Amino acid sequence: MNVRVACAIVLLVVPAACMPHLPPQADAVPQPASPAAQSRSFFFEGVTNRTLWDVSIKVANGLACVVQSAPHLPLMQRFVPDDPALAHIFREEFARAGYRNITVAGDAGASSADYRVVAVLTRTAMNVCYPYTDNFGDGNGQASLGVEWRVYLRGQNMPAFTNAESGYARVDSTTLAPNRILWRNAFAGTVRGLLADDGFVAFVANPPAITGR
Repeated sequence: MNVRVACAIVLLVVPAACMPHLPPQADAVPQPASPAAQSRSFFFEGVTNRTLWDVSIKVANGLACVVQSAPHLPLMQRFVPDDPALAHIFREEFARAGYRNITVAGDAGASSADYRVVAVLTRTAMNVCYPYTDNFGDGNGQASLGVEWRVYLRGQNMPAFTNAESGYARVDSTTLAPNRILWRNAFAGTVRGLLADDGFVAFVANPPAITGR
């Protein structure tokens, strides 16, 4: 049975809210690193969460994907800034675009990188549905993130470049732990957005003088 039809039937019987949809977003296509940028080194410092109240997480359950009111359910689905997978995603996306020297927390040489990169989380939204009654492990849904990327030159405390990006992800098939997949894929979208940005590409190709070079 179609989810929307099932939801309509439920609404006729019991007042409830069916899962809304987040607006889709086209995925950015990274620009390849220029020869000059390929020689630069990058340190991904991590994600800082500054979403404050700009958080929207809706959790639904059952075949009709009826939104649940229990307050603990959205808390269990929140974005985790210290998820180790985020550093791996950053490194992988940069390497795919042709950047050769990427370090993350714990790597040797991180402190000597030309650029220190921080992702500041500004917005999170996720609608996730767990279609099996009382099962909050297998589901599907959508997620959207807002990230302000801050790029610092080595030895500097003020960002030399900033860029705001949004990422979108969708999981249509019922999957184990969809919230983790959705957040990680949406974060990857913000990384690709940064790599696609003309301003970022120009900045890393011709940066101001880097301290200590």
